[in-house]
Amino acid sequence: MGRFFLKLSFFLLVVGIPYLYFQYPMMAKNDAFYWKSTYRANTLIIGGSRAFKGISPEVLQEDLRLPGRVLNLAFTGVLSPYGRPYFNLIKRKIDRSGSVPYCFILSVNPGNVMDFTEANVPRESTFDFYHLLMVNTQPNLEYVFRHPRTGQALLTAMVIEKSRTRPGRAIYQDGYAATFFPPGFTPPDRTNRKNLLKFDLRYSPGREAYLVKTVNYLSQLGPVYLVRLPVSSQMLAEEDKVYPGFNTMVEAIANQHPNTFFFDFTTGGLCCMKKTSLLIS
Repeated sequence: MGRFFLKLSFFLLVVGIPYLYFQYPMMAKNDAFYWKSTYRANTLIIGGSRAFKGISPEVLQEDLRLPGRVLNLAFTGVLSPYGRPYFNLIKRKIDRSGSVPYCFILSVNPGNVMDFTEANVPRESTFDFYHLLMVNTQPNLEYVFRHPRTGQALLTAMVIEKSRTRPGRAIYQDGYAATFFPPGFTPPDRTNRKNLLKFDLRYSPGREAYLVKTVNYLSQLGPVYLVRLPVSSQMLAEEDKVYPGFNTMVEAIANQHPNTFFFDFTTGGLCCMKKTSLLIS
């Protein structure tokens, strides 16, 4: 037994420490998912990539004077649709240690309550973040060693992350990722693309049920804000085509739960934003 522990210690010294030395700085600089595994918060931003890259905890906290800590817990439409794994993670990320009031912002759109037509298993089933034992510690050595975002080898991940690093990209320690465009930037013209939705979607009673379950759970702790973030007119038209009654469904959920509000930022965003700010503050 003594020789086993001696060999284990030698292995950690020779392999583990160098791995940690190279991997941790890379993750801290380039992987916003890492920071989502480092602390609990009493204000959570929940949803897919639109919330991940579109709602800044720092801006919210400054403008709305939110107390306590704010965490962007959104991932992507593929990795964090409403369902059992995401619901269980959300419960683990709520800070229950003090008397600071709670606030929950849930980004909603047809994609995160529908299933992919060609999927044989739930699309988030391969996302190892949901299987982490430690999701509220800094530094999070389990995250560093398991690398749950991609599951790739260290060298491969370093090469890929290095190629993705660009001046207009910023990672924040509150789980938010931002892209800054230079002055005069013109977005690519996508009007000739037949379909902006990357996957064919189908109705999913199970995902809608978990959206309801998530709202029901969180609304017992504090106010819940369901927000539909702005998209291009073409994307909005496609979403309304695949789920024509989406807003009606979300409005019904909001009306059925206390302290729950729905704001559609795809129409009249500035007006809705002011109203939301007043409600939260």
